[in-house]
Amino acid sequence: ATKIGANTLLHRLLADFDAQVTGSLKMREYTEIFPYIKPGLTSGIEYYKLFLSLLPVLILLSSCMKKSLVTLLVLIAVSISSSAQVAQLLGKWKTIDDADGSEKSIVYIFKATNGKYYGKIEHLFKNPDKLCTECEGELKNKPVLGMMVINGMTEKGGTLSGGTILDPNNGKVYKCNISLDTKTGKLNVRGSLDKRGLIGRSQIWEKAK
Repeated sequence: ATKIGANTLLHRLLADFDAQVTGSLKMREYTEIFPYIKPGLTSGIEYYKLFLSLLPVLILLSSCMKKSLVTLLVLIAVSISSSAQVAQLLGKWKTIDDADGSEKSIVYIFKATNGKYYGKIEHLFKNPDKLCTECEGELKNKPVLGMMVINGMTEKGGTLSGGTILDPNNGKVYKCNISLDTKTGKLNVRGSLDKRGLIGRSQIWEKAK
């Protein structure tokens, strides 16, 4: 009969455990985690006993690795879903006048190189030469066409928040929250005086063709 050395026996036992239980950890990883598994034991029986004593620990490691993998996959799925929702918020949107329901402008929402989201007026249906006479600071008397009205928004859970929106009609700046109504495909844009959005008003924007 062919004699099998202690080292060879241990390697075979670990390889068999690797294939049947975890399918992931390699022999190299076992010896890195347990540096005391090395030549020096006198017989294959002692190696086998050592292996059996470490078996619960190895199974626990395998379980932890599998749980970590599942958690990672869930996080990736959530991230992809969130990114897909945000992507639907981007592009050109048609703003509607609250008073008479007429079309006011087209705002282009985009993601800037700093990772934040902005909205720029690209078209005015009425009075394209209009100036923001009510605006303050550097925007005072500037053309409304081409003006950045949505600023510094960040993405969270498929919605945009944390930034501001400017109303060129009165020159006031409001805290802003933007979300998509998945049933209608329309944009819910809320400007408010408080962070929670309790004091303010909402507009419904339609996707521009």
